[in-house]
Amino acid sequence: MEAAQNELKCLVSSAPVLIKLDYNAAKLLSHLDPLPQSSENGLVIVAVDSCQNGMGWILYQMVEKSKHPVIFGSCTFNNAESRYSQAKLELYGVFRAVKDLQHLWGIHFRIDVDAKFLIEMVKQPDLPNAPMTHWISYIVLFDYVMNHVPAQSHAGVDGLS
Repeated sequence: MEAAQNELKCLVSSAPVLIKLDYNAAKLLSHLDPLPQSSENGLVIVAVDSCQNGMGWILYQMVEKSKHPVIFGSCTFNNAESRYSQAKLELYGVFRAVKDLQHLWGIHFRIDVDAKFLIEMVKQPDLPNAPMTHWISYIVLFDYVMNHVPAQSHAGVDGLS
């Protein structure tokens, strides 16, 4: 019992500390297109994941070649939303994350998703319904690049969804 408490204390005290988003460092990257891999300092990353129960997102910023969490967010889906197809759930999750983080307007950022099909879905929409068209219309208003991250590397945000 005591060993478990000590381990818990260690884990809580060593958890990543949230940092304040450095808008100035992020804005410096807005002028670089494409973004060089060696110059990611200041890059803002929004990691998003959805499941049938809800979605979660983590806002990170790269500082000295390390990803630091800035803020976490999540929501649960209502009955109608939880019946969406997987593709619609994933797209809706990205829409909700970007809507929650609308203060990123004017900053170049990267959206990390584990659903590879989302990249093409947003680039070349051929959507069967109005809500999905609306969500993509909103997402493309922002300055971002979408990036596929394998599911096993997407565990932090997976726990929030």
